[in-house]
Amino acid sequence: MNIALKSCCKIVAIILHPLLIPTIIFAVVVYFTTGIIGNLNDNQKNTFILLIFVSTFLVPLMVVILQLLFKNNEISWKSLIIENNKDRVEPFLIVSIIYGILAFYTWQNWRSNEIIAIVLGAISASIFLTAIISKFWKISAHSVGIGGLCGICMVLNVQYLQPRLFVAIIIAILFSGILLSSRIYLQAHTLAQVYLGWLLGVSVCVSSIVFL
Repeated sequence: MNIALKSCCKIVAIILHPLLIPTIIFAVVVYFTTGIIGNLNDNQKNTFILLIFVSTFLVPLMVVILQLLFKNNEISWKSLIIENNKDRVEPFLIVSIIYGILAFYTWQNWRSNEIIAIVLGAISASIFLTAIISKFWKISAHSVGIGGLCGICMVLNVQYLQPRLFVAIIIAILFSGILLSSRIYLQAHTLAQVYLGWLLGVSVCVSSIVFL
């Protein structure tokens, strides 16, 4: 296995980590669309993305680290990767609950921007299904995340007729190919695991936004 290529694949996996996907999704919504979540100025956009990053990445990450510490009495890079699919169930369930709480809170307190709650709810549902499936089969969480990004961009483009979202869709599909290929190259997953993960992310996110 080529060392340089292996390193690149690992970097891609870190940049497109499932916990970072919500921040990327909302960054796309904020910077590639107009009016979907209100007419925010540049400072408000940056503040909003920072809040999303803290609440959907840092907070869940800290909770998962504490859960691993409580369970194993130690923490390491290997334990954070969670290669065993059955070990992923509890952390994924915890993260899905956190996202579900965030979705409920925004739904109750920010009705003027209900799309935020719907997107968070869709992500929560995707992670919950990933946790359930992981109990029996090692589906790719990375693929679920990037699939969710593609699905949300597609359905928002159709519903809100945002021309610049088409560019985001093309970029998301391109990075989907890169990410899925990297997971296979690293032998972290099989073809079926990455393809079905991507389809799960797309289908859950598209159906959540369309039917809600």
